[in-house]
Amino acid sequence: MWAYSEDELRVRLSALPAPARARFAEACARHLVPHFSALEASRGGSHDGATILVRALGACREAIGGRDVDVGCWVPAVEPLIPDEDGGRVWQSGPAQHAAIAVVYAVEACRTGGVQAAVLAARHVYEAADCLGRREASDRHVDLDDETLPDEYRSLVAWIDDTLREIETGERPVATAGR
Repeated sequence: MWAYSEDELRVRLSALPAPARARFAEACARHLVPHFSALEASRGGSHDGATILVRALGACREAIGGRDVDVGCWVPAVEPLIPDEDGGRVWQSGPAQHAAIAVVYAVEACRTGGVQAAVLAARHVYEAADCLGRREASDRHVDLDDETLPDEYRSLVAWIDDTLREIETGERPVATAGR
């Protein structure tokens, strides 16, 4: 199994064109949105926040696809949605926090094409996996590379590598909207 490495991600992402880096960051954030929805459901409220995250990522896809879209306008809409990890002691707050932050980094990657924003979007997939693993392990330290950890948590980490590989090889199209 692939072991999470920001240094490796940085090297691999540096070799890609800016739209591919943005596509990777967008995919990372989109992968976490269901965790934000779970937080909203646990609070018995609407899914308005998740809708905003999805719309921000839709704007990213349009920009990646070549449309002239001001993706930066979504940051002020997303940042207030970022919950505290403690979030009133609701376990879903941690993964939801990482989902919203990943959307901010995806927007930044779309806006600038920067490597670091894409790396940080991936980091939040890893951090969400850590939150989920800690919940399973009663808040003790969890090594996400540990072969004994349940697959559902380790698979989030493997998903990062799989997704980047799909973008590198062209299996996952970069331009998915626009034109």
